[in-house]
Amino acid sequence: MQCTDVLVVGHLADELPLPTDGFAWHLIEAITERVSVTTGDQGRVEVWCRKNHPRAA
Repeated sequence: MQCTDVLVVGHLADELPLPTDGFAWHLIEAITERVSVTTGDQGRVEVWCRKNHPRAA
C-alpha cells in the first residue's frame, strides 16, 4: 500500500492551544487515516497526517 505523509511544523503564539474542535480539524480527521499532534517548548507544534492509497489492480 502506498501512502502520503504530511508534517506541518510551527509555533503557536503565546503558548495558545492548538484548536482541534473546529470544522477544519474534523475535515482533516475525516480525510486521513491517522493524525497526531506533538507539542514542545516555546509553543512548538507538529501536526502529522497519513493518507493511505490502495494500489491499482
